[in-house]
Amino acid sequence: MRRTSTGPILIGVALVILIALFGYFAYQLDKQEKKMNTMQATVVDDGTKIEGIVNFINTSINAQQTTNK
Repeated sequence: MRRTSTGPILIGVALVILIALFGYFAYQLDKQEKKMNTMQATVVDDGTKIEGIVNFINTSINAQQTTNK
């Protein structure tokens, strides 16, 4: 009878599981990075819009104050 060693088989299985875990975490990080980039772009765009509205309001208030003097 031939005796087989289970050590190399277990090490191989453990390595496959470890590589799968690293792949899964890399995939999740990439997915989160895409979400963050989208959110960042939205925040910058919204900030620009709000800044334009605030500048318009400030200009309107300053124009009214100069005309009332």
